[in-house]
Amino acid sequence: MLTSTITTKGDVATCSLTGELDSFTAPSLHSILVRAGRPSELLVDMERVTFVDSAGISALAAGIRNLHAVGTAVVVSVPAAHMRRLLRAIGLDRLAPVVDGLVVSAPSA
Repeated sequence: MLTSTITTKGDVATCSLTGELDSFTAPSLHSILVRAGRPSELLVDMERVTFVDSAGISALAAGIRNLHAVGTAVVVSVPAAHMRRLLRAIGLDRLAPVVDGLVVSAPSA
């Protein structure tokens, strides 16, 4: 199961994900990211994500590409060092910065 909370402050939205991002829940990630609207910046908080598989990573990458297409800058916050290494190893950091904690503002797209 994957749940989310979206908060907005000015033109910056934070999407906090909780649960597993896998082949079963990956399709819901699109709906979650659409609910965030079109902020200038979106922080994807993965602190409470307990598992990610290749389908989840693909869905996250597709979501980042879709957000960039509408002008939204994205930062992915992943406090777990092993998950940051994984996302960087597969190249997700070429789409969006992968950081170890929430940041106040995402870099410009």
